[in-house]
Amino acid sequence: AKAEHYRVAPNAPEIPAMQELRRSIEEIAANRTTKAMTEEGRIQYRAIVGSAAALKDGLDRLAEAGSRLDAAKLRVIKAGDSLTHLLEKMVADINQSGNTEAKLQASRVENAILVSRLSAARSMIDAAPVYQEESRAKIAQARAALQHVEAQGDPAMSRQVRELADAFVAYAAELGGYHEAVIASKATFETGI
Repeated sequence: AKAEHYRVAPNAPEIPAMQELRRSIEEIAANRTTKAMTEEGRIQYRAIVGSAAALKDGLDRLAEAGSRLDAAKLRVIKAGDSLTHLLEKMVADINQSGNTEAKLQASRVENAILVSRLSAARSMIDAAPVYQEESRAKIAQARAALQHVEAQGDPAMSRQVRELADAFVAYAAELGGYHEAVIASKATFETGI
């Protein structure tokens, strides 16, 4: 049951419990092999021991994949925090400038980035391909909004837009890395468990 739950909602901290359960099954079956009254019973218990032992390597690989998945998730969160900080600073600075056109451009960029971050969050909650594809589309739209503002060449925004664009590229790359880690973790589960 734990393995099936992991398939739906990968969570690396659950793996040690699965490893312990596997070890316990192997130990109990080995103990019962010696106590079996018939050869047929010993054969069945040996088969259980063999099956449980075979899961060890798969669970170890799954633990490694889970660790990579957790690390990728943390990198996305950190990149998102950096992006949020830069976005808030840009919007605050532009709002203080009194430049109406710059405020409008900053609002468009802010909206595009926020929509892409919401879509990215959905793709992290549910790694279904449809949400990953939607996330990539929203990221492309946000990049287009940033490129449009950069092309305008507004001196009030140029440095901050460049920093924001760089941070957004890093965020998108980390999100892509997270999606790859999810795919690898699921593949490890499917082939190793």
